[in-house]
Order: sequence, then structure tokens, then C-alpha cells
Amino acid sequence: MRRNKLYLYIFLFVVMVWGRGFVRFVDLVSKHSPSDQKIDTEAIIVLTGGQKRIEAGIILLRENPSKRLFITGIDSRIKKILDVIKISTVLPKKTQRKVEFGQKATTTFENALEAKEWLELNKINSITLVTSAYHMPRSLLAFRDELPNIQIECYPILLKGFEANEWWKSPTRIIFLLKEYTKYSVVTTMVYIKKVYEKFI
Repeated sequence: MRRNKLYLYIFLFVVMVWGRGFVRFVDLVSKHSPSDQKIDTEAIIVLTGGQKRIEAGIILLRENPSKRLFITGIDSRIKKILDVIKISTVLPKKTQRKVEFGQKATTTFENALEAKEWLELNKINSITLVTSAYHMPRSLLAFRDELPNIQIECYPILLKGFEANEWWKSPTRIIFLLKEYTKYSVVTTMVYIKKVYEKFI
């Protein structure tokens, strides 16, 4: 009987901690995206895989033509479409040459590694990270883990329906955020274990 109660208390404690973490996570991702298009970093890094990410990166480059833009995790077909449609119609020819693509990454950690390679090649020390607001916490963990000496500024894109007073009205969005929080929790655990392991070897 006592053992059953102990298991119950442990379960309730885990649920409580997980629930508090989810509330904090949702509060973080439902904040509005920055409205200022001016940035102070040397380059813009865009992670593909979500709506409006690439568009936001291109607009940032247009407003900050002295910077460079690296789009990581993009396949060759999308690159051709961007070259012809989006970049050529939004950016001046001189600025178009500052757009580069990474076509190897398929995960967030691979995005960070691909960006790291590009940053080291170009001797860049500060970036503005562009991705969806729900993806930003997980992306930031991966990038800070792989790029501890790089200054990282966040440019989260808040999609319609994910605002603080809207997301809970849709079961689909609730489930989506629960899945994203689970992924974020897994990455947090992985990064923590990695740091502990490195500390003792």
C-alpha cells in the first residue's frame, strides 16, 4: 500500500513539473514577434520547415543589406523556386549575392552544425536566428550548445492562432504545442546529459 502511494506521489509530482513546464513553454512561444526589422548582428540564419520563415529572413536582409543570409536545411528544388520567384523579386541584385543555402541538414541539431560550418568559414561571430516561435526554444538550445561563442539574437515568427489568447481554443493547436514541448524537453535532457558527460571525461 505504501509503495503504491509513493508511486502515486511520484507520478503526481512528475505531472505537476511537466505541466508547469508546458505553461512556461506556451507563454514563451506565444509572445509577439519583434516588429523592428533592424538588426545588429553580422548575419541572419533561417531554419526551414515552417511557414513564413524564409520570407521573414529575406525581408530582414532587404532591410539590412549590409548583412548576410544563410538558409539552412533547404532542398535543391525549393532553392530553385526561391531563386526565381522570391529572392529575385524582393531583393536587389547586389543583395541577392549575400544569400547562401545549406542543403544537408534535416534536423534542428544538423541545422546548428551546418550553420556552424558556414559561420566558421565566413568568420562570423553574431547571428539573428529566424524560425517559428514554437520552434525557437528548441532551436536556441541546439545552437547555443553547438555555438557557445557566437552571439545569438532571436527573431521568432508567431503564426496566426498561436497567440496567448488563441492557441487553447483549438484542439489541433493544443496537441501540436504538446508535441513541440515534448521535443523541447527531449532536447533539453540531451543537452544536459551531454554537458554532464563532458564535465566528467
